[in-house]
Amino acid sequence: MMGSSNPHPHCQIWASDEIPHILKLEDQHQLKYFNTKQSKLLADYRDTECRNTERVIVENDQWVVLIPFWAVWPYETLVLPKYEVSRFGDIDMSALKEFAKINQKLLLAYDRLFQTSFPYSMGFHGSYEKTNDKHWLFHTHYYPPLLRSATIRKYLVGYEMLAEAQRDINPEQAAQTLRLHVQ
Repeated sequence: MMGSSNPHPHCQIWASDEIPHILKLEDQHQLKYFNTKQSKLLADYRDTECRNTERVIVENDQWVVLIPFWAVWPYETLVLPKYEVSRFGDIDMSALKEFAKINQKLLLAYDRLFQTSFPYSMGFHGSYEKTNDKHWLFHTHYYPPLLRSATIRKYLVGYEMLAEAQRDINPEQAAQTLRLHVQ
């Protein structure tokens, strides 16, 4: 359930004739990394996290869910493919089925964590160009606002809005807690 004045479930699809700032930054950083290392930033990051496993929540043959080290929200997650795909439309049917399964596992773990229909914002990020996408790795962001219970939300205020985010729990603790609720 989301919404500030009247919480309610909803879905929004946004389209724009301009690339949003966050996507521009993701694109710039991924391109710079690719031009320097000749490999994909998020693929290298995924591989590092999969070797370490401390922040990995759940994985299957084609996808991994983890709490990124830069997470702002207590149980923020990143869903990454274990293979090279730049945009949602390029995911084949087999991988799409596994994508649905791993997202379902994550969402049910969220629900079990605080024994409620867990609120979240989620978005797909992928290359917006078909001709210049060698540096991109499709991924999904989940931003759930709950902090310590079904009734305690995290709000970005004061210092977090004007300077930088503050963590209430570290990504490793959040991953350990969320992992306990995956079935």
